[in-house]
Amino acid sequence: MAVESPAQDRGVLLVALLALAAVTAAGFGRVFEGGEATLRLVAAAVAATLLSGLLRRRHTVVSVVAAAAGLAMALGILVFPQTTVAGIPTGATLEAVNAALGHLGEQIATEVAPAPALPPLLMTAVVAVWAAAVAAHALAVRSRSPVLAILPSAALVAFASVVVEDAGPAGATPLLVLAAAGVLFGAGMSGLQLWAPVVSGRGRHVAVGPVGRWAAAIAAAAALVSIALPGLVPGYRGGPLLTFGPIDGASVGVNPIVDIRPSLLQNPPAHLFSVRAERAAYWRMLALDRFDGRVWTATDLAGEDGTVVRGEADLGASVPTTLAPGDPETMYEVVQDIEIEQLSTPWLPAAFQPAYVRLPGGDAGEVARYDPEAGMLVRPDRTEEGYRYRVSSLVAVPSREQLQAASDRFFPQTLPARYTQLPEDLPPRLLTIVREITAGKETPFDQMLAIQRHLRTFRYDERAPQGHGANHIVNFLTETRQGYCEQFAGTMAVLVRLLGYPSRVAVGFLPGGATEEGVYRVTTGDAHAWPEVLFPGVGWVAFEPTPTRANPLAQPYLAPPARGTPGDQRTEARERSDRASLERARQGAQGGAVSDRPSPGAAAGSGRDRWPWPVVVLVLAVAGLVAVAGAKLLVRRLAVSRATTPRARALAAYRVFLAEAADVGLARHPGETPWEYRARLRAEVRFSDGHLERLTGLAAAAVYGHGDGTRTDGRDAAAAVKALSRDLRRHAGPVRMAGALVRPSRPL
Repeated sequence: MAVESPAQDRGVLLVALLALAAVTAAGFGRVFEGGEATLRLVAAAVAATLLSGLLRRRHTVVSVVAAAAGLAMALGILVFPQTTVAGIPTGATLEAVNAALGHLGEQIATEVAPAPALPPLLMTAVVAVWAAAVAAHALAVRSRSPVLAILPSAALVAFASVVVEDAGPAGATPLLVLAAAGVLFGAGMSGLQLWAPVVSGRGRHVAVGPVGRWAAAIAAAAALVSIALPGLVPGYRGGPLLTFGPIDGASVGVNPIVDIRPSLLQNPPAHLFSVRAERAAYWRMLALDRFDGRVWTATDLAGEDGTVVRGEADLGASVPTTLAPGDPETMYEVVQDIEIEQLSTPWLPAAFQPAYVRLPGGDAGEVARYDPEAGMLVRPDRTEEGYRYRVSSLVAVPSREQLQAASDRFFPQTLPARYTQLPEDLPPRLLTIVREITAGKETPFDQMLAIQRHLRTFRYDERAPQGHGANHIVNFLTETRQGYCEQFAGTMAVLVRLLGYPSRVAVGFLPGGATEEGVYRVTTGDAHAWPEVLFPGVGWVAFEPTPTRANPLAQPYLAPPARGTPGDQRTEARERSDRASLERARQGAQGGAVSDRPSPGAAAGSGRDRWPWPVVVLVLAVAGLVAVAGAKLLVRRLAVSRATTPRARALAAYRVFLAEAADVGLARHPGETPWEYRARLRAEVRFSDGHLERLTGLAAAAVYGHGDGTRTDGRDAAAAVKALSRDLRRHAGPVRMAGALVRPSRPL
């Protein structure tokens, strides 16, 4: 009866590993939106497994280098395709990877799964599935540890299940179980080949005994039990022991320093607090007054410089000098009764600017701090469900004419410098852009309206690429033109400061949904940020550059005049100027250099002084080949010298000889005995002094003989392989031998 080659059993294991890699990538791909990212991850995992299969008989060092090179190509093709040339990574690919690494930490901290397939996140995912596929193949094939080979895949799928609320497709777990069972079965078939054939030419099982005939049934029953058993365990679907995010009844924190977008993307939205008030307003928590080029922060986040208030207190809010406190058209009071639900922050939301507060417990009760400059109330502890308080806010609503008149004055020179401070390395391109936007505007108020109108032509997108640093702002203004509230607010505040006017970013919430009883229910989806600008005699004035958002208290001065009014012609002229400025800014963005990041090597001199990237790639490639050749020679020499017994040294020397002969095209044929192989080599190569016969005899004795041999046998084997190596190099010639040194070879 003819028996098939063991290659069939290796094929079963390879197919099982391919299935495991594909299922792992598909399960891990659930951390991204849509299916395109998942397809790319599946392609990367399958490619890594196939490459590992091709190199299964090569040395570990060669396999690792090849896997790294394959990963570089995968990143170029799947993540940064525009930087490659015919799929080959270039210097631009390295720059893109470096830039992605610079934004990776920030995106990991701010994105919410399922997240958009942003390049830094997708790059990390490709590396993860590639490493898992390579590790699974190495553990199953090289280390013959199929159980350990399943762990990387299980870890990635488990990670996706933790960060994604949806449990995923119903078939994901059974497919992973079946793929893992296939790996165990394939590894078992390869292992049994060491003892006897497993599959006959007609597909019947032989040489495995009566139990083997039931192997398929046993495996199927085990798979069914593993899938069905969790449903029989008490407490199934009873909730996790550990939670990694807000759940029903838990508090939700809003971090104004890092990013509020995770709150915007929370699905379903959590109810944070309710406000009973006669008017809708933006419920403001705090203001961010410092910009370091990367993120907006607050000087006194805890309100330590504020005044202590207890129970019921008048906060002493200042009245703008140019507004009439008794005129309801320009200033009025908004009383708010606020009840906390799931909000957990030390800052108490309220309409700006708080003038009176009543905390629980009376004079012997709650204590808070009030910072009049930032207009924020801060508790020593975070808020909790059921916490109630009352705030009366003095809301200033200046008219457009009052702001025009106020902006004709000099802005306060005694104002703290932090309200106009900007980092020294701010991209010069930003100043050019803001001058284009505000060209022809006569007053500071007109300039700010121009900036606001310009930004409101952009698109609001909660899932746009995150970031509000200086480089992000340039990209936001000239390339993407889409973002969410923090990007619009931070961008306008920076542009206002570039014109020399004080600004800051306020963080809080939209009014929320109103009920019939006049109560506004505020959720995580209402988290918001907007810019504020200081006007002399008026105070801090809110603007709204975010499209689809409208501050109900700011409409009197932010809404354009009605058509037909005396200011109609002037407004139309401004809008025409805005459109012309926008077009000039677009043309400048397309024709000029937008990025402020210096090009690689700029510090060393001009572009003519730098090596072109093809030369750099060639030098790196040559260095890599030299390193591979040196590592191969070193590993082979160490294999012989580290053998502890004469028998082990003889076997190691013979394996080194087989590997070196294979490098020059003289590999041993399958099924060829050592003596048949010796005879064939004798006919093709001129060997000296009987070293081939001596090494063959010592290797045969080590395999089939008894005992460990003598020390002389070990020394003779080491000397023979050195002489035979010289003979092979002389036979191959320098060119062929150079190729042999860097050619991937099977492990010893």
